[in-house]
Amino acid sequence: MAKRYKYDINKLSKWLQDSADFNEEQAYQEALLLVLTLSDETRRKLVTNTSKEKLFKLIANVKEISGDMLSVNLDDGEYSFAFTVYKKDRVGISMANEGFYHPGVLEIKQGYGQLILKPKEVEHVSLSGKMVLKGKLESLKYEIENQFISSHFIRGNFVIPISKLRFFYSKEERMLQASIKIIVKVDVGIIHIPENEVILTIIFK
Repeated sequence: MAKRYKYDINKLSKWLQDSADFNEEQAYQEALLLVLTLSDETRRKLVTNTSKEKLFKLIANVKEISGDMLSVNLDDGEYSFAFTVYKKDRVGISMANEGFYHPGVLEIKQGYGQLILKPKEVEHVSLSGKMVLKGKLESLKYEIENQFISSHFIRGNFVIPISKLRFFYSKEERMLQASIKIIVKVDVGIIHIPENEVILTIIFK
């Protein structure tokens, strides 16, 4: 806990010096008060936001950034991101969009980044209207260099590395966006549902 507090104090102190023109001692005292006053959840959000602010300043004049560059320029931590799963032809939202908890999590650890998607059970009424089908995503594959690779399933989550993704940056909206093809398969017991290719679009802001 002491290490976590020290880390947060240092991060917030640096942020206050850069953004609010505090001197080193003033920034440290204010950061100390923040860390001791804010709830754990609020403090975590504030610290991760300072890391994102630093990233967006760094890439202010670029249009595109690789997943590798994104990973090495974000501090270790977990960052929420919005995402939508579209149909393969991009006309309409896929039913697979309901098969995940929203938002997702971008985990950065030692310069390595990965998307974490948590599946959830969904219900769907059959075409006849006489049966309610319940299912959960059984597998997920993602496309890298024209090949589909099976996602690791770790602690109940599907994991997709971002190293090969390309993120497009909109300075006006202060938003990074990337898309990747995925193939999902739903387990609904005895009923066979084929794999479905869809488009996962993520927004980081």
